[in-house]
Amino acid sequence: MLRDVCLVMSVMLASAGCTTGSVYGDPRSLFDAGTTDVAPLDVPRIDPSEAGSVDNASPAVDVDPDTGSPSEDDSGVLVEDDSGAVTDAVVATDSGTIACGDGRCDAGETCIACSADCGTCPALDPPAGRANWSIATAKLTTGSVNADWLKVGTYAFDSARHAVHATMWSWTQAAPVHRAASGVVPNGTCAGGAGEVRPCSVLVPGGFMADANDVRDGAYSILTEAASGNPYVRIVWNTASHAWFEEWWIPRAALPGYAAMRLKAAYDTTLGFAYGSNAPLTTRRAYSSVHDATGLTYERWSRAACSGTGCTAPHVVAAPAARHTVTSPFAPYTVCGAPQSWLMTYFAPTSSQHCAGIADSSIQNYVVRPNSGDRRDAWWLWHTCLTVGSSWTSCYGCTASDRHGGSHVNAMVQVLDDSGNFLGYVGVEPSFHEGSCGNAAESRDADMLSIFRMTPDTEYLTDITHVP
Repeated sequence: MLRDVCLVMSVMLASAGCTTGSVYGDPRSLFDAGTTDVAPLDVPRIDPSEAGSVDNASPAVDVDPDTGSPSEDDSGVLVEDDSGAVTDAVVATDSGTIACGDGRCDAGETCIACSADCGTCPALDPPAGRANWSIATAKLTTGSVNADWLKVGTYAFDSARHAVHATMWSWTQAAPVHRAASGVVPNGTCAGGAGEVRPCSVLVPGGFMADANDVRDGAYSILTEAASGNPYVRIVWNTASHAWFEEWWIPRAALPGYAAMRLKAAYDTTLGFAYGSNAPLTTRRAYSSVHDATGLTYERWSRAACSGTGCTAPHVVAAPAARHTVTSPFAPYTVCGAPQSWLMTYFAPTSSQHCAGIADSSIQNYVVRPNSGDRRDAWWLWHTCLTVGSSWTSCYGCTASDRHGGSHVNAMVQVLDDSGNFLGYVGVEPSFHEGSCGNAAESRDADMLSIFRMTPDTEYLTDITHVP
């Protein structure tokens, strides 16, 4: 069984090669019939006991003993000193105790954490003036450490409170999960018959049908790098250690109707894609709109799986496994008819790979909507030849005697512009190697993990490893 098979959408074959261990593909169209316009996501208030504090594990910020004012650092959390000036610093007092509500805006108290003492924060524009972001981040490494992870979801910035709220779905090699059944089987409007997509129960990344498993709050500030003059946003998440931060380069001028950021630096994170607009995060586009998307660039970074004779470790993630323009990536898909307009399928007649000894190299593709109230989409694909000569006969699955590690499950969120128009996707592939139906002893070296975008290209995003 091919566990790390390279899957290439037939429309992409002309512009992309195929490398063993990497996954190529482009989801092509999605669900819903129309947009759902709902009020913007409510952002919970930051816990005052967390915001603006540090512990001994964090880089401490010096406080001038004479003035009580913080010295300058790049921690990115806004605080006010006694003069009312806002500085970019996290501060700690000698006594270690701060009393919110005592009428004094002490060093260490902020307008974010203690407005009763420090007053209302001056409004701080969100990055590039966009409040709602579709985000994918990852830690992808080389070797057999097997501590990599993937996240996809949304960030919501609150300019009044300098706060950011993350709603993310997360997967990690420390706790690999099985592929999960969505409960959706394509009907006759988009499946059935020889040489067509098979009416199989669509699989999705484990946990992606449920509520987000990584929901957190933090504080943000907009800073400028002294050496280059380039602006960036710094986020400090409210975690026990306060070590978890992210920094994203902000373009000097936002694109018409949306903005894109590139990862600058982050705690325990190696890659990231971020696209923002002011469309509510409860807005999504119908698959009819996705189907017609054009002029997108497909870029995927993969921690290549390693298995078989001579394998010593996964490949180095030093360059994208794929980066090329896809004129109409979703055009070959069929948007299923009523009542399944939230499902799309595509039978790719051929690819550059196939199972050993079997001429069939076709690929089965499915895209399904986990929830109508947000931007989630899931994409599942597998080689048709994986079911030839097996007990599955027609649908890819898992039994006690068969391998379940060759299909690819992808979690994606839609990227929209300010008007709610579909621009593309950011996503991740958490395809954990499961061996015989999820044998816990299986090697994590064979996991297929990736982060990708399928979006309009900009010079700003040409290479996410380079600063502006």
